Amino acid sequence: MKNLIHQKKFIVLLFLILALLVCMICMVAYCDHQSKILRTYEYDSLQSGHVQDGLELVVERGVPWMDYSLYKNLPCGAQYDWQLINYSGREFINWTADIVFPGALQVNSSWNGTYLVSGNVLTFVPERNDEMDLTVVHEQSTRGFGAVIYTSKEMIPEKAVLTGYWHMNVLNMPVFWVFFSAMLVVLFITLLTVMLWYRTEKYRKQIQKDDEMIRQAMLTMTDFIDAKDSYTRGHSSRVAVYSCELAKSLGVSEEERKNYYYIALMHDCGKVGVPDAVLKKPGKLTEDEFRLIQAHATVGNHLLAHFNSIPGIRDGAHYHHERYDGTGYPEGLKGEEIPYVARIICIADAVDAMSTNRCYRDRLTEEKLIEELREHSGTQFDPTMIPEMIVLIHQGIIERTQKEYPNRSI
Repeated sequence: MKNLIHQKKFIVLLFLILALLVCMICMVAYCDHQSKILRTYEYDSLQSGHVQDGLELVVERGVPWMDYSLYKNLPCGAQYDWQLINYSGREFINWTADIVFPGALQVNSSWNGTYLVSGNVLTFVPERNDEMDLTVVHEQSTRGFGAVIYTSKEMIPEKAVLTGYWHMNVLNMPVFWVFFSAMLVVLFITLLTVMLWYRTEKYRKQIQKDDEMIRQAMLTMTDFIDAKDSYTRGHSSRVAVYSCELAKSLGVSEEERKNYYYIALMHDCGKVGVPDAVLKKPGKLTEDEFRLIQAHATVGNHLLAHFNSIPGIRDGAHYHHERYDGTGYPEGLKGEEIPYVARIICIADAVDAMSTNRCYRDRLTEEKLIEELREHSGTQFDPTMIPEMIVLIHQGIIERTQKEYPNRSI
């Protein structure tokens, strides 16, 4: 599950980087193709001193003359010189100018571009040649163009409509650097996440390997322990399962439950020090024999003295025969003086003992087992844990666990 979460985070970060790249590409495309402007200059504005958004278009008309030989109906000729001035910090590109006159006109000659005449509208299109590209008006520069025009009488333009595009350098745009910085941050986070994920994954696999080695070692040891008594074959594994499930019902964390499982597996490790004749005796034990049986709690505590990788590993072996009322062994601890895990194992151990056949008696029925748990609640067992154990029994935990770890001889 955690591995899946890390993969989803990594995918989300990659999508975020792609989104930022798309935004930057769109920004560049916008700057190059979506900055069209339309400016209209009335006649009064065609005189110098009128600037709109960093652009100024002025016209100067020369002294007109009369010549009926070229255009019979348009005898009044004059030279018109226009200046397009760019005061801004950006290039003005791919521009045209539509100049409106009050009457019909005819172009006799022109420079720095071509003209199209439609009625009383003169459209100027700048030229692009090997020497100069007049389609671009650089920042803080001027482009001049002009023509000799014949009209029916002396005319001055009524207005001019200027159309073109701003060429915005994306590197000069603050929003570009905001996106660029954000992309670098996300990229850094992604790389850091990948590195951390790789190290975490490596560490997780090592932990899994170590846990598996510990589990296999403990299961092997519990097989040795349970092999001393054919009637208790699988006992340690079943107690571990009961303990883990009871701990889960009591709200113990997953990490702590894993430790409880291992602690419960080793709760009877001290039985290796009990003679087989005593451990397998079918009849009543003598006082000395009973003391040998009781000694397995202390022996188990000593055997696990150097096992420090699992916190509390000795508590299960040492205290699982303590009773809640203080009459247990080996130290006679009472109530909450008994370690929490030992109180859980005490119940789990008793449940397995009562639900399996032993050399001295047959297994109890489920109803009789629950009756015994309730009868000894508060004396042998922690009364706060018994209700949860009874719920687990009703849910079939004994049958499921015995099916997985049957009580049989090797």
